[in-house]
Amino acid sequence: MVKITSIMVLALIGLYNQTNAQKFDGKSNSLLWKVSKNGINGSSYIAFTMADLCETSPSLLGKMTKLADKLDTYYTETDQTTNEVMEKILKIENSDESLRNILPAKYYLKTKLKLGDTYDEKKINHYHPAVIYNWLARRITPECNNVNLTQQIFLAYAEQHAYPTKGLTRFEELFNISKKSGTAYYISEIKNIIDNEDQIKQDVQIKAALYLKENLHELEKLYNKSSYLNLKPAAVSGFENRIRLLTERLDKAFKTGNIIVTVNLNSVMYPNNNIFDELRKMGYLLSPVF
Repeated sequence: MVKITSIMVLALIGLYNQTNAQKFDGKSNSLLWKVSKNGINGSSYIAFTMADLCETSPSLLGKMTKLADKLDTYYTETDQTTNEVMEKILKIENSDESLRNILPAKYYLKTKLKLGDTYDEKKINHYHPAVIYNWLARRITPECNNVNLTQQIFLAYAEQHAYPTKGLTRFEELFNISKKSGTAYYISEIKNIIDNEDQIKQDVQIKAALYLKENLHELEKLYNKSSYLNLKPAAVSGFENRIRLLTERLDKAFKTGNIIVTVNLNSVMYPNNNIFDELRKMGYLLSPVF
């Protein structure tokens, strides 16, 4: 069985972004935000994560350590689903959906060549094209092939300090949302990775550097101009559903006590449906932590 981490969907959905993000200025460059609301005792925090990191932000980790005595629970964006359950969720339902039957021959051959050292042809044709897309994305910067390093560190930190760990959503929920973009969308994105790998690698490396500096302002500019990072029309509906689901679960979680939750950075890079705007509509106050 291919080992699939429970945060693969976060990396997959993390490939969705948008051309016109909400505006962050130089005074709001922080990966950690305090969340509060009248009628809810205490304060909670949201930290942003991303894939393709060789290391995570030292300043973010420094802020996290200062919160040790202020937190009750750590929430990840999705639960820690077992490999057996994920295997059932991610595999295709019939052979007609296999990559060899839906991807043009030239791109299928190149996909096999790129993934062949880790996944044999049977496995490449066993999973949904969204998974193959994710695997190819991880190969763009193989030297930093971490699905979600920041979340992994936060999980270890929570274990060290005996924080209960919970998931805002179920793995299956988020993967089903991602699949709604359609097979044609993932085929197009697989072809884009193969055709434009050099430019995409440059964008991913710049993105990682800006993340380490907690520079949300410049990240928005990058998301705006990068054809790899912006949101394609086919993915808009699924992304909106994800934001809606996350906002509902965040609202419930914030009412349980002082928590910290990690979500993908792109959750605030979407112009009309981002978690910050939705939480503010519910009366929450959000402020960057420096």
